[in-house]
Amino acid sequence: MEAGDFFTIYNEAAPGFRQIGKEADFISKFQQTRQKTGPLNNPKEISFVTRPDKAYVLVYRLQNERFISERRLTFFRSKSGKMELLGLNQHDESRQATQQ
Repeated sequence: MEAGDFFTIYNEAAPGFRQIGKEADFISKFQQTRQKTGPLNNPKEISFVTRPDKAYVLVYRLQNERFISERRLTFFRSKSGKMELLGLNQHDESRQATQQ
């Protein structure tokens, strides 16, 4: 995510993740988000949960001078044993909004 390699993220994700939308749309959306927020630094894990279906949900907080962001990454182990990205959500909050 930090390197902006959205092509690899999409292509190495679980098949269910890729079925949600086209590769080009995913790459475009996250490139736009990255341009909007700028580089986000200092990722800190704020939550780690193992769901009943054995999926792992990790939530990270990242920030810079303009935004505070939370990223929720959901992983599931494939039948081959590889951990694959199943879900990815990002919520960005302007620091100006939090200071008002």
